[in-house]
Amino acid sequence: MRNAYGMTLLELLFTLALLTIITSMAAPAMGRLVADIRLSSAANDWLTTALHTRQEAMSRGRSLIFCPGHEDTCSNNGDSGAWLAGVPQPDDRLQALRYLPPAPSGVERHSNRHRFHFHPDGSATNGSVVFCDQGARVQARVVILNLAGRPRIEQREHQAVCAAAGTTE
Repeated sequence: MRNAYGMTLLELLFTLALLTIITSMAAPAMGRLVADIRLSSAANDWLTTALHTRQEAMSRGRSLIFCPGHEDTCSNNGDSGAWLAGVPQPDDRLQALRYLPPAPSGVERHSNRHRFHFHPDGSATNGSVVFCDQGARVQARVVILNLAGRPRIEQREHQAVCAAAGTTE
């Protein structure tokens, strides 16, 4: 009798069917994981920029503004757009020091303030910024900035926070 090496066609088909079933079960979980990482990353980027702006205000000994906007101007509309941190100028423009790009695809960003002011003593305008997954697959992230200028991130139920923030999901 000869020694046979390899697998039969039936064994290969069975293995392929098993891999297909396992992959189809893992795909939704991977989608939630990717959405969760995207949301956490967006919230952490905003928090880091806020912390840098606070530190810069304390180092310079003057107030700085962190707001949605582009180039050198704050805007009142554009929660999911870019954010700027900078030194306020007399003509209502900013000498931009930091730039935070728009929220990544699938993430909505909503703020209850049009501007956050960071003062030389480290204090700031209190408020919050909500980060929502457009597919409503994961919990929302809320960056809360207290009067002492210290931000923190909390996870909240998507339906309660994002509906109040103005998302349609």
